[in-house]
Amino acid sequence: MSLPPITELLPHRPPMLLVDEVIRHEGLRVTCRTTIREDMPFVSDGQAPMLVALELFAQSACSLVALLAVGRRTAMMGGAFLGTRKVALHADALFVGDVVDIHCEERMAIGPTAQIECRLERAGELLAEGAINVMAGTP
Repeated sequence: MSLPPITELLPHRPPMLLVDEVIRHEGLRVTCRTTIREDMPFVSDGQAPMLVALELFAQSACSLVALLAVGRRTAMMGGAFLGTRKVALHADALFVGDVVDIHCEERMAIGPTAQIECRLERAGELLAEGAINVMAGTP
């Protein structure tokens, strides 16, 4: 199965569209990729704070939920990032030019809500990890 462009999966548009592409989708897992660019929100003096990892997690999780909806032949009707109960940041910043992969896996789903475990890596180096809670549909 070929993967759709990220703009078909996310409602975000530049400048708030931070994820560039989905590079892998298998079952309840997705891997997205992005390159940190100077024109991205939150970038200043060539770097972005690591808390940007939460938005990268949320957008990547949204792509997973959208891909799962396609597989289940249901319509994706918006969604929301509900929060996180645990997140660990293992670096101080992301730098312009960094190519990062965001790995997400659905660990639990109840109705329209799900817990997604996420990892942010640069060339295999773990930069951030955590579990986020998301909801498909309108909160």
